[in-house]
Amino acid sequence: MTARPTGPAIGAAVDDFELNDQWGQPVRLSTVTGRRRALILFYRSASW
Repeated sequence: MTARPTGPAIGAAVDDFELNDQWGQPVRLSTVTGRRRALILFYRSASW
């Protein structure tokens, strides 16, 4: 069995999106990064 890649490729541009921060306030990717690059890490706890 071979693993298939999912999501955007490394280094690819992604569409702008909005998520809530740790205080529940909405934050858009474009307001955080401006014209700079960003590394985004989605972490899901194993204790869910």
